[in-house]
Amino acid sequence: DGLTVATQMPVCVDGIRRFKGFMFRDTYTKLWDTLIPSWWQWFPESMGSWSGSRGRQATHTLRFDQPDGRILETIFEFRALDELGGQTTIEDALKGLEGNWAYLNEIDTQSQAVLTNIIGRIEQRRYPPHRMLPPTAFKIGEGGMRVPNYFVGVVGDMNPPDVDNWTYELFEEKKPSGHRIFHQPSGRSPAGENRMGVSLDSYVKLAELNAHRPDYVRRMIDGQWGYSRDGSPVYPEFDDLVHVAEGDIK
Repeated sequence: DGLTVATQMPVCVDGIRRFKGFMFRDTYTKLWDTLIPSWWQWFPESMGSWSGSRGRQATHTLRFDQPDGRILETIFEFRALDELGGQTTIEDALKGLEGNWAYLNEIDTQSQAVLTNIIGRIEQRRYPPHRMLPPTAFKIGEGGMRVPNYFVGVVGDMNPPDVDNWTYELFEEKKPSGHRIFHQPSGRSPAGENRMGVSLDSYVKLAELNAHRPDYVRRMIDGQWGYSRDGSPVYPEFDDLVHVAEGDIK
């Protein structure tokens, strides 16, 4: 999705298309254990220019030759915002960011403040600098001001969490303008996607193995919102498989 948006950027006055995107996880451990390895399957660390080391922010700059003869320069920044430390807030951490697109991986595990604040940064369309854009890249906005005329967006993904999660209230109940949720079909349904990666039989088997955990099947296999769970768990390490008897205890 990020590259699709990138290819639609206007050509700068020096003949180069420029794009900057941000990718977020809740912690740097998850960023480096899940998101970045997946990214490297598409675009290896050796491709383009990679900077950043484990446990820290990283940046991947890539250049592509496009069919129209132009160069597309893309900058992707990888960040985690739940480990800011000190008195730094998410709002402070995102101040000054300039980009065209953002991706919140496992969005339900992140703070709603990440989505709110990154939308504010992306919508300002400050990248690339306006001085580098040709007159055709602008339109006349309210008050007669020139504003950049290109697409920007924020996307996220998740397995549906419990309905107590902020994502349910935002996308299913409040449904603010410019926000939309797309529901994937159940992995057990004929319309299930990614059959090249995960077969129908594997989802059916997974559901059988977790029949004693209906909430897990509901969320992780059938793609439905989970049940409400009032209050906080007394024992967060509770595991149905370990701590629940298979039958009645006499």
